[in-house]
Amino acid sequence: MWYNSTFDSSIGCSSFKALYGYEPNLGVCPTTSAETSPTMADIIEHRDQHLLALKQRLEAAQNRMKIQVDKNHVDKEFTVGDKVLLRLQPYTQ
Repeated sequence: MWYNSTFDSSIGCSSFKALYGYEPNLGVCPTTSAETSPTMADIIEHRDQHLLALKQRLEAAQNRMKIQVDKNHVDKEFTVGDKVLLRLQPYTQ
């Protein structure tokens, strides 16, 4: 539960909130609300906004990772007859 409720910088919220759309109630601060329950249209609108924000944050995180990888990336071209070393890793189960 701790891992799923921990803030993740790439998605901008916890894994639990990303999946369910609200923060988990850990029993630390019981909430009492006098407001009426939201309508289904409000819930769907909130969910759509949340999903859009998640997509934008994940795209930003992917772009940051791509920039870091591209800094050290070098394209290499080989011709027939060139000798290269291969690193083979055994299949692990």
